[in-house]
Amino acid sequence: MDIVYYRAMNISYPVARATFSSFRAKLEKDGGLRSQLESAVKMLRSSYNTAIYENRFIVGGALEHIMVAAFNGAGIPAQHVGRGDTRVDVLVTSEREDAGYSVKASFSTLSARLINTMGNKNPEWKEPSLFLFSGVGIVYADPELLPEATIHGDGVLTLDGKKMRAYITSHPEYVLAIIFDKPKTGKIASSKTASEDVARNIVHNFPKLSLP
Repeated sequence: MDIVYYRAMNISYPVARATFSSFRAKLEKDGGLRSQLESAVKMLRSSYNTAIYENRFIVGGALEHIMVAAFNGAGIPAQHVGRGDTRVDVLVTSEREDAGYSVKASFSTLSARLINTMGNKNPEWKEPSLFLFSGVGIVYADPELLPEATIHGDGVLTLDGKKMRAYITSHPEYVLAIIFDKPKTGKIASSKTASEDVARNIVHNFPKLSLP
């Protein structure tokens, strides 16, 4: 097994909590970094409207990379490991112990999709997680701090929004206030789609092919 993935699968909750606390403290002091993180997420969401279904996966994946960039910007070395079956997206490395996080976003409710349960009869939420919520910011949580907070649905394990709301109130030390706008409602505005961007990048290499 690749050493990076081995490390990503062996994460301690106390270390993940302490690392998030350091990250939170640095962003609270560095208004410029915090503002750029907000702007990066806003640009991503305005460019790829998640009302278009295919964009939801792209935005989710891009948010993982943006969080890696934010950790690095705060002077906390991090890399993206959101591949394979680790369920950890961001790995923060150190000489002593690593911290790893799953990154989830829900910009309309406090209920987030945790695990696609297709083919998995007994899914469990085990990963230290960073949740991005509109009107709240970035919330750290793990199954020890937030027990019995999952709901088994049709093909998906989700976070109980009511329990998350109570958790946010009782654990302000694990909340980083960041401005994330709620999604706009109504008619889908002009938006990029990831598939078109990929196709144009490929077609550019073949002069006999043309896209309007």
